[in-house]
Amino acid sequence: ARGRNVRLVIADDYEDLSGQAARFIADVVAAEPDLALVAATGTTPMGAYARLAEIVAAERLPTDRLRIFQLDEYLGLPPGDRRLLGAWM
Repeated sequence: ARGRNVRLVIADDYEDLSGQAARFIADVVAAEPDLALVAATGTTPMGAYARLAEIVAAERLPTDRLRIFQLDEYLGLPPGDRRLLGAWM
C-alpha cells in the first residue's frame, strides 16, 4: 500500500502465515477501499485468500471499490482453456 514500510513477519506455520497475510490485506483494504490489489496465482497464497474471504464476510468489509489484477496468466490460450489462470483463481 502507498507509504507503508516493509516489515518482516515470522509465522509458526502455513496457517499462521495465511492468517497474518489475510489480516494485513483486510486492514489495508479497510483503510484504502479503492485500492488496486495485484493477486498472485499458485497454491501458496490460496490459504491467505481463503482466510481473507472469511474476514470479508465476517466483518462485512466492503470490496465494491477494490480493483484486483491478476499477476500471472498464460499468453495465447483461447477463452475457456482449462489452463487459464483467471478461471483457476
